[in-house]
Amino acid sequence: MTFRKDPNRGKNNLKPVKETPISAPASTFDVTKMASDKQNKPKETKKKEKQSDTPRPVGRPKSGRKRYQTVRVTKETAWKLNAIQNALSYPTQEALIEGALERVERSMTDDEKRLYELWRDTLEKRWERK
Repeated sequence: MTFRKDPNRGKNNLKPVKETPISAPASTFDVTKMASDKQNKPKETKKKEKQSDTPRPVGRPKSGRKRYQTVRVTKETAWKLNAIQNALSYPTQEALIEGALERVERSMTDDEKRLYELWRDTLEKRWERK
């Protein structure tokens, strides 16, 4: 087996490149002009905006006045939540859970409602202490 070079490969059909004309700038830096402009312009004083005493918090800003807490659920429960959320077209998981909890609250007996309110008040006070 012998190597045969492609006869068309050696031909160089290069396109000619046109020369780029050198362009002149519209204006150039002039120190004397800058100095004369500086003397003619009155000095502008910028007032610093009044800064608050407390520094800005670092991180993502809080949206609204909601306080969040994490609830741990299994993956299967999360999948169920997402499926119900999409099927019933709830905008968020929070809205879905809130709706479900409201239904449960409406179906409670008077004794269960009283116990629920006591527990809720206790847990809210405990959260505020922290």
